[in-house]
Amino acid sequence: MCDPNTALETIEATAKATNTLGKIVEKIFGPSWKKKQADAETYSAEVIMKMIRDNPDMDIIYNDSKLFIKKRDAIALANRADERKALESVRQQYNLESVIGVAEASLDSKEKVNDKEVDEDFITRLFNIAKDANKKEMQFIWGKILAQEVLEPRSFSLRTLETVRNLSYRDAKIYQKIVPVVFNGARKKFIVSDDAILTKYGIKYEDVLLLDDCGLINSAGMLALTYGIEPNSEIYLHNDEYVIFVKNTSANKINLSIGAYTLKGSGVELLKILYCDTNLNYIKDLVRYIKNKNSALKVTVHDIQKVNADGSFNYSTLDISSKFDIL
Repeated sequence: MCDPNTALETIEATAKATNTLGKIVEKIFGPSWKKKQADAETYSAEVIMKMIRDNPDMDIIYNDSKLFIKKRDAIALANRADERKALESVRQQYNLESVIGVAEASLDSKEKVNDKEVDEDFITRLFNIAKDANKKEMQFIWGKILAQEVLEPRSFSLRTLETVRNLSYRDAKIYQKIVPVVFNGARKKFIVSDDAILTKYGIKYEDVLLLDDCGLINSAGMLALTYGIEPNSEIYLHNDEYVIFVKNTSANKINLSIGAYTLKGSGVELLKILYCDTNLNYIKDLVRYIKNKNSALKVTVHDIQKVNADGSFNYSTLDISSKFDIL
């Protein structure tokens, strides 16, 4: 049964988030910002028709579904330059409204909004970049960044905005491939650098090199997460869904080294908007990888019940290793 008080709090939080976004948009575009995406498309067509109406002397040739304009005197060039700027403005407006639409949709279901003020310089920089995002997939990313910044100001650095600016759709798709296999360990987010495991999940070393060039991941293959586990002590690795405990059940200290490609700062920040379900087979492979390092290590897997704001988490004491067919 729905708790009326909880439902009311959710509605109030959603209204607060939407209102915050509205204030941001008004500051950037002014109080008269009302144009919808359909209006932008209509306006684009009107600009083209106006260009033809206002320049009846233009030498226009229609060939192979394209318009060719021969007249190139200074006045004609200036007029066409003005029209090009108008068309460019329409395109950019359309892009920004698409980004804002994604942000609005993302905020509709949120139950919690931070009271911190959103940094205007950050939002201005975001809009100046996002206005040239023509692909819907990249508009989606910018919209999610905007929504996250409304919910939790300073979630993203200006450096990350520049990183995303230089991402192609292909780059973003490759980065999305690694998200399900990212874990946390030794205060770092990483993917195991074992070639056999990565190949199994469609991740090539060339992908890692590309993401390094993009500023998202470190491709240095010699990097390792190293742990010195004392007798009857344990370390853990986790993501937002599962935690893997690794316990030393022997009488001697065990050194565990996990080859890793660690995420750079921008890669870590982007995880906030690219969350997806964990690949359960990957957990099985990660556990086997650890056990192959030393058979004296006892490995258990537990469900994470809640991730707290400070990064800590609550987990179930029930070992669910059998769920992954791990011996």
